[in-house]
Amino acid sequence: MLLIEAVNARIDELCREKGITRYRLAEKSALNRSLLTMMKSTGTVKLSTVSAICDGLGISLKDFFDSPLFDPEKRKNTGKSRLFPRRLC
Repeated sequence: MLLIEAVNARIDELCREKGITRYRLAEKSALNRSLLTMMKSTGTVKLSTVSAICDGLGISLKDFFDSPLFDPEKRKNTGKSRLFPRRLC
């Protein structure tokens, strides 16, 4: 799984847990709502964006990344073991 895929999956997971939409998350995070949509289509994300999302959710960056989605051992079982694209490794 690529990093952006894991980040988007984690955002969706946390939105479900909090009972909010991505639109509402963008408002709570003081982000342009199109930014959250573009993250899925462009395949890029900035740490500052993830930090703002965490602020909107009321969680820390540690809590955000404390998920099996970011665990290399769990990813091995999915057949997509790369967290980062090859060009970054």
